[in-house]
Amino acid sequence: MKILRLSLAALLGLLGSSLQLFALPAQEEQLSNALQLRQDASTVRTSGAVQTVAGEDGSIPVIRDGETLVIEKGDLKVRLPLATDRERLREIIKLLDEGRIDPPLITGQWEVIEQPENIPYVSFEFTKERGFIIIERDGAVRQARIGSYTIEQERDLVLGSLASMQKIILQEDEMAFSFSTETQYNLPMKIRRVEPKVSGSLQTDWLCRTWKLSKREGTEERDGLSADSIIFSAAGSYIVTYPAKEQGLAQWEWVDDKTLIYTWEWDNWDNPGILEVEGLSAALLRVKDEDGAVYEFTPAYK
Repeated sequence: MKILRLSLAALLGLLGSSLQLFALPAQEEQLSNALQLRQDASTVRTSGAVQTVAGEDGSIPVIRDGETLVIEKGDLKVRLPLATDRERLREIIKLLDEGRIDPPLITGQWEVIEQPENIPYVSFEFTKERGFIIIERDGAVRQARIGSYTIEQERDLVLGSLASMQKIILQEDEMAFSFSTETQYNLPMKIRRVEPKVSGSLQTDWLCRTWKLSKREGTEERDGLSADSIIFSAAGSYIVTYPAKEQGLAQWEWVDDKTLIYTWEWDNWDNPGILEVEGLSAALLRVKDEDGAVYEFTPAYK
C-alpha cells in the first residue's frame, strides 16, 4: 500500500481547485493531500493509495479504492465518490473524528434488510433538515410515518415520539442499530442505503424538503395539494399531510425542468398527476395543477 504525504494545496489540486490558500493549518494541508488522491499523477490509476488526516485522538485514513474514497474511524466507515469536493470531505472527516452521526452521513433512503418479524418497516429515509420518513407495510398497503429526529449522545437518533435508534454502527452503505419503541426495546435492525431515484441537480436539491402551503389561487382544490404541507424527497417520495393529520403517500419524478409527475400509492403510475413548476428556489415553490390552480409553498423548516 502506498502512503502519501502531501500538502493541502496538493489535495486541492487533486480536485482541480484554483483556490489560492495561504498559511493553511496542518489539518487543512492534510485534507488537501487526501483530495490529491484524485489527480496526482502517481495515484490517479492506483487503488489503495492512502493519505492520513490528523484527528483529535489519532489519524484518520482516506483510502483511494477505484473510483471512490473510503474514510474510516472506529465503527464509522464512509465511502464517497472520487469527485467529492473539499468542503464535503472536510465535513465527513470532522463527523467521523467526533464519532457523531449527523445529516451528512445518513441523508437519503435506506431499505430494511434485517429486523424482527413483528416490525413492519420497509424503509427509512432521513432528510437534510433532520426529518424522517418511515415506510411501513400493513398487508398490501404501504403508509408513511413522518416527523423530525434529534440526535442524542452523538450516536442515537430519537424519531420524535415514535421510536429511537441507538448505538448506531455505520459501515459504508449499511447501518446497524438497536431499535426501541414505547413497548419494545433493543430490537436489532440493519438497513442498507438505496441509490437516489431522482437524479441530482440544483432544482432537485431545492425541491426536496418539507413545504407548507402559504397561498392558493384558482379552481377547486385537488386532493394532491389541499394540504397543510407536502414533502418531496430525492428517493422519489411525495407525501401530503392534510389538516386532519391524514397523510397521502405517492411517488414523484421529473418530466423536464419545469414539469413533474406524481402517482398515489394505489395507482402505480396508471393515472399520474401533473404539476407545472412556475417558480422554485430554496425559499419558494410555486406550482400549477392540471386544472390551472396555482399553489405557493414556503419551507416548513428554516
